[in-house]
Parts: sequence; structure tokens; C-alpha cells
Amino acid sequence: MAAPKTHVRARQIGESLLARSIPGSSRRKREYLRLAGLIAERIWKRWKVGPWQWRCKHVRWYLDVATADLSPRWRYKHWLALKAMIAARGKLKDWEPRLRGPWLRPTGEWTKPVAKRRPFRLPRSALPDNAALLGDPPAGLFLLIEVCV
Repeated sequence: MAAPKTHVRARQIGESLLARSIPGSSRRKREYLRLAGLIAERIWKRWKVGPWQWRCKHVRWYLDVATADLSPRWRYKHWLALKAMIAARGKLKDWEPRLRGPWLRPTGEWTKPVAKRRPFRLPRSALPDNAALLGDPPAGLFLLIEVCV
């Protein structure tokens, strides 16, 4: 598909991309369509590409630069609309790890995801006295603890 010739056409393509794929109430759909058109127009004015030609760098630029002066709540709304547009294109799984930032939460708080680790377990000696109610430990456990101490 060729790039749109004008920002008006980019807006129309952005809105039509989401027209059939947005879940939710009619008010939410109207808001997403409005935002989709706004996003498509803003990216077209900067990069001269329409929603079907977008790459991850275009979306990242929009989230970093174009929404920088918005409140965290509105950045989050723009992220949701962009996320729906990316999902409609079938690129969400590939692009989502590269699109992490403060727009992921309505509060604007963001930390890097921590790798999943095994939950921390206390040694048996640190358990309270009523831990005996949980059952007897295996036979060799106390012998192992005495050797290690």
C-alpha cells in the first residue's frame, strides 16, 4: 500500500484501521477513532508515512516526543489507541517490548521489568515455632543443617 498523499488521508486511514476492531462502548470507540486520526496525522506530518507504512521507530517517536507535553493520563490514552492500531496491523507482539515507557500506566510511573525469579524461601530454622503444624521435615534435613552450620 502506498503512503498517503496528505495528512487528511492519513487521518482517514488511521480511523478506518480501527473502525471494526475496537472493543467497548460507543463512547470509547469514538475516542479511540479520534485519537487514531490525530496520531496518524501527527506521524504523517513528521515522517510522511501512513499507518500501514509505520515502523516501530515512528510509534516510538510519537510516544517519546509528540506526547511529551501531555499529562500521564493522556499519554496512557494515546498509548491505548496506538496499541489498538498496532494490534490491528498484527505487529503488537513484535513491537510491544520496544515500546515500554512511562505511558504504560495512567500514573506515569514506570520501572524496568524485573526478570522473574524463584520466590525467596526462608530456611527451616527461621520459621516460627508453630511451623511444626505444617508437617515433619524429611529425615535428612536436620542432619544437613547441622553439617552446614
